Amino acid sequence: MRTAVRWYRVTCFGKPSAPWRDDREHARRDAIELGLGAYDEWGQWFTIVPGGMEKVFSIEEQAA
Repeated sequence: MRTAVRWYRVTCFGKPSAPWRDDREHARRDAIELGLGAYDEWGQWFTIVPGGMEKVFSIEEQAA
């Protein structure tokens, strides 16, 4: 069985700064802890330069 998975990780100057996460909110918490992201007073997410968020999409085989 195939499953689609999105992975996220925090970067700084294009280099990985945290492990891959299968949940965007978890990756955002990583960014906040590293001082590379924040939510504004309206709850809008933003990345603080030089940070970034790398995203990949993969199809993975799952054992039945």
